[in-house]
Amino acid sequence: MDFWNDLSKTIYTAADQTVKETEKLTGIAKVKYKLSVLRSKLDLCYRSIGELKYAEHRGEAVPDASYTGLFSQADKLNAEKKALEKQLDALRDCITCPLCGCRVQRGMSFCPKCGEKLNQDQK
Repeated sequence: MDFWNDLSKTIYTAADQTVKETEKLTGIAKVKYKLSVLRSKLDLCYRSIGELKYAEHRGEAVPDASYTGLFSQADKLNAEKKALEKQLDALRDCITCPLCGCRVQRGMSFCPKCGEKLNQDQK
């Protein structure tokens, strides 16, 4: 009878782990989708800034307010992007190297890209 109890516990434990991992992967996919949409918006914003700058280069008058609105929009989108990237790092159990910005698995002592020693606080 102990065999069946142990088997049941093992099955329930495996199922519970599967559900948790599936929830984690779903969360990662959702954040990655939001990041993708945000990057597209940011690209459009940068493109608009570039088009205004090119219009100035051609001699057209471009009001400063046009840039101001686009710059503040870009700042807002960049802040949202950083927040989502931080959320994604947390879901993946990663940190960002302070020197090169590479994503590093939590617990590593050195960045695999640049060799920077990672602080204990970052681990």
